[in-house]
Amino acid sequence: MNDDELRAIEERAAQATPGPWTKCEHRVTVCVRSAPCHEDKSSDEICWDVTSDDAAFIAAAREDVPRLCAEVRRLQGELGKAVELLESVVCGPTPRLVDTDAIREFLAAYHAARRGE
Repeated sequence: MNDDELRAIEERAAQATPGPWTKCEHRVTVCVRSAPCHEDKSSDEICWDVTSDDAAFIAAAREDVPRLCAEVRRLQGELGKAVELLESVVCGPTPRLVDTDAIREFLAAYHAARRGE
C-alpha cells in the first residue's frame, strides 16, 4: 500500500459519520449507486440485504479502519528507523559490522511498542 492509497483511506474514514457505529437486529439494505443520490436518478444501483455478521463488520469498520491506518503509519515509521539503522551500519562512511547499542535501543523500543507501552 502506498502513501496515496493510505491517505485516501484515512480521508474517507475522517469524512464518515463519527462513531461508534452499532448494528441493529432489524433488516438492513445497502445500496451502491454509480452516481451520487442527488444526481442521475437513472444510474445503476445495486442493493442487497446485509446479514447480521456483515452489519457487525460494517459497524466495527468505523473504529477499525482509523486504528489500522494508525498502525500502518506506526509500522512504516518503525521500518524507516530500521532501514536507517541498517544503512548506517552497512553503508555509512566507515561501515561497521555491528552497532550493537543502536540495535539494542531499536529492539527495546520495538518490544515496548508491541507491549503497548
